[in-house]
Amino acid sequence: MLNLGDVGTRRTVPIDGVQMAKCNENEIATIIARETGVSLQGRKDLGVWGKTDESSKLSPDRFLFFEIEAGQKHPNTNVLKLWPYLEENPGASVILAQVFVEGSACCDSSRGKLASWLGAKLESIFPDRFRYCRLLFSRERHCLIDGLDSLKDLLIGRKTRRRQLP
Repeated sequence: MLNLGDVGTRRTVPIDGVQMAKCNENEIATIIARETGVSLQGRKDLGVWGKTDESSKLSPDRFLFFEIEAGQKHPNTNVLKLWPYLEENPGASVILAQVFVEGSACCDSSRGKLASWLGAKLESIFPDRFRYCRLLFSRERHCLIDGLDSLKDLLIGRKTRRRQLP
C-alpha cells in the first residue's frame, strides 16, 4: 500500500512578507526556490502534454518541475503528463515537486491521493529518471509544513525511500 504519510519531516518554513490572500503559485514556487537554493526558470513546455507551473534546470538533462495545487481539481493530471514527456525525452531526469495547499479541494481528495500514487508508479517505471516529492503548504500559517526536507535530499542526490505501491 502506498504510504502517503512518508513525505518527509514536518518543518515550518516562515514566509516573509507574503499575505495569505495574495499568496499565489509563483510566490509559493519562489519560497521553495529560496529554501532549496535553486533558480527558477519559468514554466517548462512539455509539448502537447502541457506546461509545468514552474521549473529549474539543475544540469543539462536534470530538471526540477513544480506543480502547485492551489485550485486544481485534477492534480493527478499534473503528474500523469510527465509520463509521455519522459518517454519522449529518454535523456531527461525529473524531480517533481507537487505542492498541495492545505485545505484546497484536491489536498485530501481521491484525485490528490491518485497524484501521489501516480508519482510512486512513475518512480517504479523510471527508477533512475523520475522522483516525486509531495509538499504541503499552509496559507493560514504562511509556510511549508511538510516535504521540504525530502525535496532537499533529492536535490543533493541523497537516497530517499521510495513509496510502496499496493
